[in-house]
Amino acid sequence: MTGQKRSRDAADTASRYAEVSARWLIGAYSFLTVITVFSWIISPLRSGRGFRWWELGVSLLNIPATHSLASAVTMLVITWGLIARKRLGLYLAIFFQAAGIVLGIDSTLVVFFPDPIMGPKQYLISWVDTISVVIGLIAIPFLWSIRKAFPARIGRISWAVAALVFVGGFTATTLITWYFGRHLPGVTPQNLVLHGLGIDIVPELKGPNAAAVVGTVASVFYGIFSAIAVYLILRGYRMPNTWTAEHEVRLRELLQEYGGNDSLSYFATRRDKQTVFSPDHRAAITYRMVGSVCLASSDPVGDPASWGAAIRAWMRAARTYGWVPAAISVSEAGARAFAKEGLSITRMGDEAVLTTDRFSLNNTSLTQVRQACQRVRKAGYSLRIRRHRDLSDQELKQMQQYSDQWRHGRVERGFSMALNRLGDPADGRCLLVSAHAADGQMVGLLSFVPWGRTGVSLDVMRRSPEAPNGTIEFMVAGLMERAGEYGITRVSLNFAMFRHVYDNAERFGASPWERLASRSLGYLDRFWQLERLYRFNLKFAPEWVGRYMAFEPTLAFINTVVAAGVAEGFLPDISISARRQRSQALLLGEADCERVREIERRSLADTPRVQTRRSEQTRHRIRHAELLRSAGMEPYPLGVRCDYSVEELTNILHSGNISVEEFTLSGRVRFIRNHGGVVFLTLIENGRTLQVVIERAAVGAQALRLLSQTVDTGDILLITGSMGASRNGTVSVLASDWRMASKCLHPIPFASFTDPEARLRRRSTDLLVNPEQVQNLRMRSAIITSIRHTLDTEGFTEVETPILNTVHGGASARPFKTFINAYGADLTLRIAPELYLKRLVVGGMGAVYELGRDFRNEGADNTHNPEFTVLEAYRPYADYTDMRHLTERIIKNTAQAVYGQCVLPLGAKGSTDRTLDDVSGAWPVVSVCEALSAAVGTTITLDTDFETLLALAREHEIHVRDDMGAGAVIEELYGELVEAKTVFPTFYTDFPVETSP
Repeated sequence: MTGQKRSRDAADTASRYAEVSARWLIGAYSFLTVITVFSWIISPLRSGRGFRWWELGVSLLNIPATHSLASAVTMLVITWGLIARKRLGLYLAIFFQAAGIVLGIDSTLVVFFPDPIMGPKQYLISWVDTISVVIGLIAIPFLWSIRKAFPARIGRISWAVAALVFVGGFTATTLITWYFGRHLPGVTPQNLVLHGLGIDIVPELKGPNAAAVVGTVASVFYGIFSAIAVYLILRGYRMPNTWTAEHEVRLRELLQEYGGNDSLSYFATRRDKQTVFSPDHRAAITYRMVGSVCLASSDPVGDPASWGAAIRAWMRAARTYGWVPAAISVSEAGARAFAKEGLSITRMGDEAVLTTDRFSLNNTSLTQVRQACQRVRKAGYSLRIRRHRDLSDQELKQMQQYSDQWRHGRVERGFSMALNRLGDPADGRCLLVSAHAADGQMVGLLSFVPWGRTGVSLDVMRRSPEAPNGTIEFMVAGLMERAGEYGITRVSLNFAMFRHVYDNAERFGASPWERLASRSLGYLDRFWQLERLYRFNLKFAPEWVGRYMAFEPTLAFINTVVAAGVAEGFLPDISISARRQRSQALLLGEADCERVREIERRSLADTPRVQTRRSEQTRHRIRHAELLRSAGMEPYPLGVRCDYSVEELTNILHSGNISVEEFTLSGRVRFIRNHGGVVFLTLIENGRTLQVVIERAAVGAQALRLLSQTVDTGDILLITGSMGASRNGTVSVLASDWRMASKCLHPIPFASFTDPEARLRRRSTDLLVNPEQVQNLRMRSAIITSIRHTLDTEGFTEVETPILNTVHGGASARPFKTFINAYGADLTLRIAPELYLKRLVVGGMGAVYELGRDFRNEGADNTHNPEFTVLEAYRPYADYTDMRHLTERIIKNTAQAVYGQCVLPLGAKGSTDRTLDDVSGAWPVVSVCEALSAAVGTTITLDTDFETLLALAREHEIHVRDDMGAGAVIEELYGELVEAKTVFPTFYTDFPVETSP
């Protein structure tokens, strides 16, 4: 039976073509319905005349859209049927296509067989009817082909009730009208009834008399009963509340695993909601019926990978029962999931989220909150924070009593961000924050529902009328300050509807429309408190998280907005189903509550860990590591000691000092050659290799077999043995024992690791494969050591200055920005230590230097890294000649430390060829203008005409900006023609004042 049901559901599922076509059809009818109603409304202003220009065009499509009331009603009925995906609505559209064909056949025949006396206007109308016939012949098969996109059927009960209302209403109205017709002069009962039905055959009924009034009233009642009958036919199927304890328990299991994805996910456990699960039960959507709208709230609960399946199941249910699907207060991730299934998205507002690591009452942005808290504390009020499960029965009743007593208004607002219950046994993890007077009397309370494992989301906010101003701020701030005690890292406060409207209106240059929208919402604030709620949230400087509405892109948007207003409590809900739901009190049984508590007791360790994707080679090596453990050998032993490394032993061998004593050797396996009774290993370290011979007779059969089964290239082994030679005379280590020092789980591409991008991403692998990179690191370390030694010898003092700055200075560069939670202030990573070093010099520190990291957010290329090491040194009373000599000594000493002599690797720019050139002599000192004059072949001075400098720039194709002066142009020419071509160390001096710091 289940298989037949699934196959039937699959067969009835609309294709993407049918779904897209249905949306276009609904959109077209919605647009024409609006035009029709608008035309009917304004037609009296045109003396009842129609709008031929569009009515003629619509008649080609066989759509009953004109400027009459009957047409407006007909279009509303058809459009609403299509929006509700009623098959009847589609059949009505097909009926009018067929009617257009029938009515146009006669005119079509006239086109092909015209009467000689036919006028040109009649001939044109005939051509219009002919086109409508052709369109109808095309439209009917098209509409029939997309019928699966309109699966909602009219139930027998709906037909019966509608027929009863229609027949009963018409009968009662006819009898009453007939009665008046028998007693009114000048009219017969038959004529009066016909007048009520819209058939005027008696002129006397058009005048202002009693009979005309009775006929008009009868016409109104005929229309009312007709409208009620149509509504009963087209309204969606009303499902009873199908909430079950099993559904809620399953939802809570999903919340335990995925509840941290959305701050509103816990509100899915409201018991006035229905639940639709995805086929794999890994995700669910909860919704409530508001009129004909199937209204979901927040994101789907569960695995995001199953959201799409859950949304499709929910929309399929809505289509089947003739509901309009919509979702409110969804996050951006949820909005994308709903949009992927064809719903339109619009922004509703923003949710205020506080994070404990960024919240501090010391922040200047929280001055109002800090002052409010101080005022409440001075008045003697205290704060208590407890879980609901820790409250006594009396305290729970007191909390419920105060919640009802302090509520403003008769209706509890909230649907997407309200649990609609307080003190329920299943909500033990909910958090109560309460403010108490000096005598212990409660004067305010906040109730929060769980948001995953480390967050809470506001559910109830109340304060006593006698509570001092700032009580709510006092409770929120107190929770944020003590959140760490309860493992809370984030708190979701209220939802600010239309926050972006207020925010845009407050910005400089806001448009008149934005200011008008803000003022309009300000007027509504007296009823709905929208702006006051936004201003309250703004005090806490929250992070604003957008919330969206997903809806059908048709006239159904109006229904969705009304349904959302009703659900959230902004509009009254007068439906019978709403009163029935409010009268129900659904509770979990004790056994189910125990299951819920068991779910909540699951620790983080019980949560299934995310499976890491591993390659087959890695899994193969992991199996080898497990095999080592099973054999009693630890793949990652502690405290490994050895006598030599491969590099050290090869150095000893090259010196000829070969020891015959047994020793231990460590090295990484490069090659493995297994010859059965003997295994040859090649160990490598920093480019040095050494062969190891392991024979069965020396280590034993079991040890050799374990080595053959578990050792891979890249493993680090600890070999015990002595020096000797293989049978062919190769110098080798003859092993007497081996142990695993470190198992390599990822294969090392010794011979194929050449891709620059891969080398950049995997630096450790690059160091293993290319040991010359290790030499570069060691060379850098030697350079840093030499610099420090030189400066220390010169009498400089090394200092450390702050890396985090409130004001970036010392250079002209774009900084990296960060935020310090302790002070609630924006900071930047330093671009230069200059300012602090100069302050030390001014303070009498003497000669100082700093060798540290600077950060400049200006891209990355072969000449600049965003993070780099810089040396800055300052000496009192020295000039740039003194510092030039110091720089020369630093570099020469560094060259001596690295290369053993005063040489540097020099070469032309752009070339990779470098030669070690002697730089021990005095380095040349050249002024900028002299060097530039030699480069261009003409004399250049600081007084050279500006036009001459521009001509030189154009000649050498050097870009010059409009804001550059003569000095800037000289430096630009120097940078391209002199500095870029300088190879030997040279000091260039006397730069233009314009570009000097």
